[in-house]
Amino acid sequence: GVVTALSYAPSGDRLLSASADGSIIIWSSKSLSPTLNLTGHGEGVTDACFAPDGNAVASASTDKTVRLWDLQKNGKSRTLSGHKDAVTSVSFAPDGILLASASKDGTVQLWNRGSAKLMNKLEDPFGSVRFCRFSPDSARLATSSDAKLRVWNVMVGEVGNTLEGVHAEAINCAAFYKDGTAIATGSDDKTVVLWDPRTLGGKAGIVLKEHKAAVLDCAFSASGKYLASASSDNTVLVYH
Repeated sequence: GVVTALSYAPSGDRLLSASADGSIIIWSSKSLSPTLNLTGHGEGVTDACFAPDGNAVASASTDKTVRLWDLQKNGKSRTLSGHKDAVTSVSFAPDGILLASASKDGTVQLWNRGSAKLMNKLEDPFGSVRFCRFSPDSARLATSSDAKLRVWNVMVGEVGNTLEGVHAEAINCAAFYKDGTAIATGSDDKTVVLWDPRTLGGKAGIVLKEHKAAVLDCAFSASGKYLASASSDNTVLVYH
């Protein structure tokens, strides 16, 4: 099936791939051979990622559930049920305590990784939430359901800042810079925008207009020196 997500373990020794056929495969980075198959979702997997310690994987599915897989127990999973529509995205807080899941039901749900209990529910008034991404300090969460980026205060459970006025169409992705002082977003409007989330309303510093079609994903390198963006124009661009 179509591969919907890729994620490296923090140690770099393993890579996971998730698919629209419902499968998640853990691969050895060295041998490029599969080491573990994670099966259990009733429908396609839309997103998956490793936990910060590399001992667990979270996955999102169109079956309306999130699964938490324990890699120290051969991939034994717990099912997190609470969404009323397809789950589009999952993100671990870098401190390893919380897991966020975004859904087409218009909510972002915050789960305790250890207990698998629902801790809070963030309601997006504009509908289907496309993604969720934690800040490096785990205190903020970036989400979007339209052309605005909402930056939530995780402890309070409220939107602390809305970055708007630059993208003309829906935002598909966001990535925090390593120290949290900048956020990159990619949109259906073919642009990548760099924002300063510390300014109210989000001051847009740079607008990159290199892609010829929608920008689907973006990521900073660990050093912060490079920014990569992927587009439906069949290209990946790297900026520095």
